[in-house]
Amino acid sequence: AVSLLKRELGAYPLKIHKPEGAIFLWLWFENLPVSSQTLYEMLKAEGTLIIPGEHFFVGIDRQDYPHAHECIRISIAQDAETLEKGIAAIGRAILAIAAAIGLTIAVAITTICPAFAAALALLSRFARQVDIDQIKRGGGCLIHIGCDFCS
Repeated sequence: AVSLLKRELGAYPLKIHKPEGAIFLWLWFENLPVSSQTLYEMLKAEGTLIIPGEHFFVGIDRQDYPHAHECIRISIAQDAETLEKGIAAIGRAILAIAAAIGLTIAVAITTICPAFAAALALLSRFARQVDIDQIKRGGGCLIHIGCDFCS
């Protein structure tokens, strides 16, 4: 399951909580720009079921704890075909969300432009409050002037 996730998500930043031999995996999509409940609804519409992480943070003020909205739990106790289809659906959904806000380009640029990587890390903390369309422009880096990659 872990190798399937890595294959389907490519360079998208994913953290997998240590499995400890269970029949499920906890996936953490740090700075996910939608809640795990929204991701659940998107995947359910496509026939793939996950469990949104926010349901597991009982007694914690989830509004002030973004991590609760960035995690999902998936079952890995499925046959290989079902697991492959489900993980492929998760990959498509996450990459579609990322593409919608320009993270696909940003991930590629961060490997080339350290200034952009640093600015993106800072910006990602505020991604839920910022209209991403206001911070991107076609074909270049808005973060600083004179970027070798962007010019």
